[in-house]
Amino acid sequence: MTTKRLIMHIGHPKTGSTTLQDALKAASKTLRKNGVFYPLIGADNNHKRLQPYLNALSGTETKSADSARNLGTPEESQSHWERIFTDMCAEDIETVILSYEGFYSALNSKRVQFSAPFLNEHFGEIDVCGYVRDPSGHFLSAAQQGTKHGRNFPVFPCSFRRNTLEAAAGAGFHRLVVRPFDRRELIGESIVTDFAHHCLPKELQTVVQDPPPSNTSISAEAMMLLQKLHRGDDSLPFDIAALAPLAPLPYRVIEAVDRHTPGQNRPVLLPQARQLAFDMADDLDWLADTHAIRFPNRPDRVHEPAAAQERLSRLTDVAQICPVDQDRYQLLCQNVHQVVRPRRNFFGRPKNPSLKARIAKYLPARNS
Repeated sequence: MTTKRLIMHIGHPKTGSTTLQDALKAASKTLRKNGVFYPLIGADNNHKRLQPYLNALSGTETKSADSARNLGTPEESQSHWERIFTDMCAEDIETVILSYEGFYSALNSKRVQFSAPFLNEHFGEIDVCGYVRDPSGHFLSAAQQGTKHGRNFPVFPCSFRRNTLEAAAGAGFHRLVVRPFDRRELIGESIVTDFAHHCLPKELQTVVQDPPPSNTSISAEAMMLLQKLHRGDDSLPFDIAALAPLAPLPYRVIEAVDRHTPGQNRPVLLPQARQLAFDMADDLDWLADTHAIRFPNRPDRVHEPAAAQERLSRLTDVAQICPVDQDRYQLLCQNVHQVVRPRRNFFGRPKNPSLKARIAKYLPARNS
């Protein structure tokens, strides 16, 4: 029987997973020299390509063609697993760390009976580490991410936290670590430091350091502009195709101009949306009783969970969930138009072709 230890970081989504994965990837060589293996698959910083095989074990198909292209096929996924098993046995590896927020669904109540035996077959000890975020912050962060990519606001199951954490606790794993994703509660106010403290040997806890920020927040005004662009709103003086020459992902252009437009603030939820996000969650008392995690400023319940879920699903516009400064929104639109408007020199070549150069050239200095 193998004595290898697996540390499986499962998210959930929107709890700083990318920051942790960037840190683990950066420290992977040092960790490996000390018997801790953080496998690298291609250029990825996470282990999303291991997910399709776990899905296949439970007979679950990848949801969309885009996701299938992003994650690969179950056969490709199986080969990645086999490579990891080979590498960890061929070298002096004591511990393997895998991290992907999609693993959260692989361990839920419907799938854990298929994924747990597979994992237990290859590892002698399995520690599962998950972070949970308050329902309103989770909804807003996921809504912002969806807006960046042209998706609808997500509506999560009422027992989103319990469905996975309770199933994982009963799956025969060695240890389940559940932590609140709240800067005030995280050790060192950092998910990287917190994870290292709870999951790594003491002598390796300082090896993994916080990386530069990667996932940045955008304002409610930028969210509204992106939503209109993805919906093809013809009231705008430009369309989403105008952003393509300046960045591979359209939201990067809006994100950059948003930072250079006065009055940028992190978005907040309107009171009604915040109330519905909390009311939709029917597992917060269970979370408090089982894992001693309580979210501050939790409002008293107004709606039953199913009713709150249905009401929240009807909120489809940014202005329905976040306060939007209309004056700043108009200024942001003007600034984006200034940046993306095509300009050519005497020879017909694009002038100031880079996004950074255009912002420096065409936005007023006071916006910097």
